[in-house]
Amino acid sequence: WDFSSSGFHVIFSRDIPTIVKTRVADEVHSFLKTEKIEQIDHYIIHPGGKKVLEAFQEVLEIPEEKLDITRQVLKENGNMSSCTVLYVLNEFIEQQQIHPGEIGLISALGPGFSAEMILVEGTH
Repeated sequence: WDFSSSGFHVIFSRDIPTIVKTRVADEVHSFLKTEKIEQIDHYIIHPGGKKVLEAFQEVLEIPEEKLDITRQVLKENGNMSSCTVLYVLNEFIEQQQIHPGEIGLISALGPGFSAEMILVEGTH
């Protein structure tokens, strides 16, 4: 974080993709507990940048098409910090991508490297 006379600036670390590759998979598996990664129908991921998305895709073995909406939001809006995940969620809702009984993993990355996760299930 940088508080200067020109305003508030967020400084992003180039280490985030490495952190995702080395820590996130274990954290996701620990978080899911009874669910299995194979049971996740949708990945509503904070697009922290192209390399961050690639790291998520690699370590969680996410099929390419499961990140289409996330990539779309990144392309149209850029990385707006962890709140970007809400834009991804909004696109999922607007495009009616989550159907009853389907499970989605929402994950965002925050400052000082924090990772937030929530598991959601589609309803009618």
